[in-house]
Amino acid sequence: MNTYNLSKSLCESFGMSFYETPELSDQELNKIPEDITTSNWCDGFNYSHSEETKRKMSESQKLRHAKSSEEQKHQLRERMSRTNKGRTLSLETKAKMALAKLGKARGSHSEEHKAKLSKALKGRPGKPFTEEHKAKISKSLKKAKMRKSLISLEL
Repeated sequence: MNTYNLSKSLCESFGMSFYETPELSDQELNKIPEDITTSNWCDGFNYSHSEETKRKMSESQKLRHAKSSEEQKHQLRERMSRTNKGRTLSLETKAKMALAKLGKARGSHSEEHKAKLSKALKGRPGKPFTEEHKAKISKSLKKAKMRKSLISLEL
């Protein structure tokens, strides 16, 4: 099957109209712009925007995003937050998410940056944890570690 028949059958199968380009002499072809003669026409196919149109669309989008204020951005975040609140994930999904995170480094600070942070935070006032509080933290971390190992065993 040649390209012509393939193009025509595709257009017909999608319910689109197919426009044939008639066979023209070399003289007649020179009168027609190059982009029209390069292909058979089918609605929506073989079309590209001109450079001027692309530039105009680009400027329009830039203006659109520049106009959005901090208040609008905040409202959008609030709407997205409300949409996802109360959404429950299945145990299978939670397990997959946990496995995907296993072994990945948390935090992206370099050793040099960590040293600078540590130096900057030294000497800040703060109360040390009590022994009771340390025990609670330890117990909580052990439970979390146990849950992760159970999840990986289930899968």
